[in-house]
Amino acid sequence: MKSIFIFPFILVLSSLFSCGHQGYPSSLLIADSLCEANPDSAIAFLSGLSSHQSEFDDDSRWYYRLLCLKAKCKAYIKYNEGDKVEAMAVLDHYENSGDRNLLSRAYYYAGSVAYDLGDAPAGVEYFQRAMDALADTTDLQFRSALNFRIGFLLLNQGVYAPSLDYFRTSYHLEQIRKDTAMMVYCLEKQAFAYMDSHKIDSALLYFNRAISLAKTQRNSLLVKQITASLASYYIKNSEYSMADSCLAPYMEYVHDADKMVFYGLMADVCMNTGRCDKGNMYCLYLLDKGDVYFKQKACRLLVMYHSARNDVRNASRYIDLYDKYTDSVRVIEAADVVARMNASYNYSNYKTKAANLEVENARANMWKMLYGSLAFVLAALLIVGLLWVRKRAKAREMRFEILKRDMAEHSDAHIRELEGRMAELQLKLGEAERHGAQQAQQLVMQQAQLEALVDMANRRRSIRTTIKERLAGSSIYMMVRDAAAAGAILSDAAWDELDSFVNELIPGFKASLYGISKLSKQDYHLCLLIRLGGLSGTDMATVMGRTKSAVSKAKTKLQERFIGSGREAGNLDDFIASL
Repeated sequence: MKSIFIFPFILVLSSLFSCGHQGYPSSLLIADSLCEANPDSAIAFLSGLSSHQSEFDDDSRWYYRLLCLKAKCKAYIKYNEGDKVEAMAVLDHYENSGDRNLLSRAYYYAGSVAYDLGDAPAGVEYFQRAMDALADTTDLQFRSALNFRIGFLLLNQGVYAPSLDYFRTSYHLEQIRKDTAMMVYCLEKQAFAYMDSHKIDSALLYFNRAISLAKTQRNSLLVKQITASLASYYIKNSEYSMADSCLAPYMEYVHDADKMVFYGLMADVCMNTGRCDKGNMYCLYLLDKGDVYFKQKACRLLVMYHSARNDVRNASRYIDLYDKYTDSVRVIEAADVVARMNASYNYSNYKTKAANLEVENARANMWKMLYGSLAFVLAALLIVGLLWVRKRAKAREMRFEILKRDMAEHSDAHIRELEGRMAELQLKLGEAERHGAQQAQQLVMQQAQLEALVDMANRRRSIRTTIKERLAGSSIYMMVRDAAAAGAILSDAAWDELDSFVNELIPGFKASLYGISKLSKQDYHLCLLIRLGGLSGTDMATVMGRTKSAVSKAKTKLQERFIGSGREAGNLDDFIASL
């Protein structure tokens, strides 16, 4: 979890970006100040000024357009594609002919737009350029905020080591400025970076440093906020009572920006400290309002909740929903997250390219510029090619690991292991009850969790078995087997019938395959036959009108595209059967 409570941090950060340049109409300077104090009022004020733009000179009109971007950012209104066009126009103006004092701000808002639209690498690049534009200034506020923003962005991308460097730089700049609140936030974000990179001891150290520093400012709300962030550390370590004590003081200060994450933490805590009805309330909120990750978490906790009450019907319903959201999460992890992480910006390469461009611009020799540009393009193509290859390899590796984990979770050995842990827990529970130990309630909750996991694993295995039996006992299967026995090639109508049958029985089968890689018609037909099951390579070759060797080669190529080379021959069949 990258950031827990952002609203109080936003209030502090909003003071770091005032343009404040003289020589512009007083109405624009008032609008600039309003962006900091009351962004909603600034938006309304700027809207009123729109009809008076003809009275402004060219510099003031561009300043007005920059302030419109700033006001939207300060009001936490997400940028859209239209804002991207506007931000690029504003940036182009300040890069080429506008007030150089505003160039760094133009880069900043271009980066904010890119990040809102999901292009994190471009966002980081613009933030880096904003810092370059500040190279000859002593604006420590803006420089610190840029470092913090880049670190925050990288933390959310899962690029932990570089994010720590940026947070440290921001912390040292805030030390010079003596801004204790921002120093506290820098320490807090470093704690999250360490926690997400599994350096638990360092995470606790930085959380405690942040809390200690907040106490020196005598800001009780800041102390409560950072203490609430510490709850995520304790939940990660299954110390739910400690997490509860961290969250309780912040309860009355939760804002809309914090609510989803706060309720997610409270759901975990309540379900594991005996307050299941309250935990149920939080889970239902997450299920209604949350994204796919929160919905998945809510379903997992609701399975535990209803299993503890022997409510099989509701427990089964949430198991089905949990499976649905888990599939969605896996698709995101296998495609979107991997792509974003592998596309993360190469900072040192950016600096090298920027320096080379400055040298080239200083030279007046057109031929040298041409050669340099050609070399740059070739290098860029090489880098893009390498990143593309690396991205595909990582995506395939992730899908293979998911396959192994999925198969392991449904295996008899895994279920026996869970049942063994339940038996061991039952003995501990009996011992605790005999001695009146206070931990008995906690053990009961752990027992319910294990029971839910066993039930979930059995249900998943049962669903797979049912699908396999329905495929093998279907008229479609008999049609394919009869065609293979007769040496006949399936007609287009037969393929369409097979396609419809498989996708009705297994919704999303085709979408899952095409979401990983584009497939030819023949490759997709081969996947349908593999999913149908029970067919030999010769049978498949016959109904497809291909040789057995051609089918074998096609399966090898599909395996490489889906889960990578070097796997056992049966892994492709297992992977397609897992969809």
